[in-house]
Amino acid sequence: GRRRLASPRRWEVQLDAFLVQLRLASELRRPLVVHAVRSDGPLLDLLRAEVAGGGPGGKAALPPVVVMHAFGGSAETALALSRLPGGAEAGGDAPPLERSYGA
Repeated sequence: GRRRLASPRRWEVQLDAFLVQLRLASELRRPLVVHAVRSDGPLLDLLRAEVAGGGPGGKAALPPVVVMHAFGGSAETALALSRLPGGAEAGGDAPPLERSYGA
């Protein structure tokens, strides 16, 4: 998970580890579960940068499915996240965006 309450150095370490996991999930075409608490803005920026960079090996820049666990961002950020290209739009086999709300 990514929690933006840590020191700046620890935050950088978390970002580096997240990028490794994100790129591995993309390369292997596996789903990625993201626990992003108070970091939805930086997460959106990072995902947009990955999309712009083209992803590993020129394949889809994002994993086929990205599950946002414990998302607490705004409706606008959620919409922006849902519109990121990757998965199905880039030739993956991801289903269309589904919204579910936990009980």
